[in-house]
Amino acid sequence: MTGGHFSYQKHVETNRTHFVPGLFLKGIFPTNESYCNFTYGTVDNFNWTEKHVSFSPELGKIGPYRVIYDVVKYSSSENSNNIGVTYCTHATPEFVYNIVEIVRRWEGPVSIAVYAPYTDAALTLIVINHLCHCYPEMSKLSLHLIYPVNYPPIFSSINNPTVLDSKIRPQPNFVDCSAPREPLHTFRQSEGLTYPVNVARNVARTAATTPHVLVSDVELLPSRDLVPGFISMLSRFRRKRIEGDGMDAELSPPLPVMPEPRMKKFVFVLPVFEVDENELEVPATKEELLDLYAQSKAVYFHRWVCIHCQRFPGLQRWLQRKPSVEGAKVVQVLF
Repeated sequence: MTGGHFSYQKHVETNRTHFVPGLFLKGIFPTNESYCNFTYGTVDNFNWTEKHVSFSPELGKIGPYRVIYDVVKYSSSENSNNIGVTYCTHATPEFVYNIVEIVRRWEGPVSIAVYAPYTDAALTLIVINHLCHCYPEMSKLSLHLIYPVNYPPIFSSINNPTVLDSKIRPQPNFVDCSAPREPLHTFRQSEGLTYPVNVARNVARTAATTPHVLVSDVELLPSRDLVPGFISMLSRFRRKRIEGDGMDAELSPPLPVMPEPRMKKFVFVLPVFEVDENELEVPATKEELLDLYAQSKAVYFHRWVCIHCQRFPGLQRWLQRKPSVEGAKVVQVLF
C-alpha cells in the first residue's frame, strides 16, 4: 500500500534525542472531561464480578487466561467518522502510552488488549484514565484486560500497597499529559511472567466489531490516511472483481487455490518499515518514509535481523511507485 507501518524503539528520555511516544502531549494538562467510555468505572470505583469475565479465544475454559472485555468501550454512535476498519493491538502496562500515537493517526476504532495480572490491572487503568482526560482521540479506544487465572486483577492495592506489593511502584508520576519520565514497574516484570502474545492479539481481534481489522503490534504506527486509502482500494478491488475490467496489476489477485464461491475472506499485506532510533519523529507519509529510506535511515522491518524473513514481495516496485492520489495500493493479496 502507499501507506504502511513504521516501527520505533521505546525510550524514556525526554531530551528529544529519540522518539518518545506521547511527547506531543507535553505541556498539555488533563481536563475534567473524559473522552472514554468506562464500562465498569475507573480504578477508584471499578465494579466488576465473575459474570463479566470471559475465557480466552483459543482454549476456552481449560485455558490459563481470562479476559474482561470492553473495560473501555468505543461507541460508534459518538463518532460520525466510523470507517469500517479496527486497529487491533496489544500491550503490557509499560507500553500503554504508545496507544496515543496510534489513535492520533488512525481514522477509526482501536481495540487494545492489555496483559494485566494482579496490580498491573490498576496500573493500566490509571494510565488509560489519565490519557482519556488528556486527548480527545482516545474516544476511539476499546480496552480489554487479560490476566492469568492464578493472578486475578487487583484494583485497590496499587494505592494502598501491602508488603506483597512493596516492590511495585504505587503510581506513575505524571507531570502533564506526556508519559512519566520514569519507566513503569509492573507485577509481571517482578514475577517474570510470560507474555501471552497470541492470546492478547486474538482478544483484540475478537473484540472488533467492524467488517475489517488490521492486526498489529503496539510499537508499529500506521501511516496517515491509511484507512480511507484502504477503503478506496477495497472499493476498486470489489468493482474489478464484479466488472472484470481494468488493467491495474496491483489489484489483480493470484490464481485461486479453491473454487470462487468459497473464497470469502482476503488478507491484504501491508509493508512494514523501521526507522533509525535517533529519528525524532516517525514518518507519517510515504514521501517522508522514502526520504529516510534514501538516507539509509529507514529499512524494511527486521532488515538487519533476518534479511529474508520480513522482506515483502514487490518491495522495489513499492518503493519506486509514487503515492497514489486515489488511495492505497495492494502489495500482495493472499487467499
